[in-house]
Amino acid sequence: MKVNRETRLQDIQNHFTELFPYLKIAAYGHGHHDHEASPKSDELPMHLKISDINPVFDECELSFDGAMKVSDFESLIAELLGIHVQVFRKSNDLWLQTSKTDDWTLEKQNGKGYRSALNLYPEQDTEYDSD
Repeated sequence: MKVNRETRLQDIQNHFTELFPYLKIAAYGHGHHDHEASPKSDELPMHLKISDINPVFDECELSFDGAMKVSDFESLIAELLGIHVQVFRKSNDLWLQTSKTDDWTLEKQNGKGYRSALNLYPEQDTEYDSD
């Protein structure tokens, strides 16, 4: 994904969710350590442009895949865009910060969210593995 000064957080979120439909990202005004959650009060609005958050940012190619660990993805966004993000996973009808499972890959997180969505409909007889 090509990211420039006019790219909005929502654009990055949309691209991310196209690849991982049971995950989303949120941006924050401050960074966090691995396995640490970010406070809701620090969350940034999704309509902001990258240049609103990081005025010195120019442009880059943002590339990631399912084999990347959550902590590595969050670090990549901070390094390339100068933005602090948290990955969230769908859990039934809630969105949970994946802070305790930062070592999981994006694919594993998405799979857990998918299986959680299946659990919303227990009448479906679907086998799945546990994490």
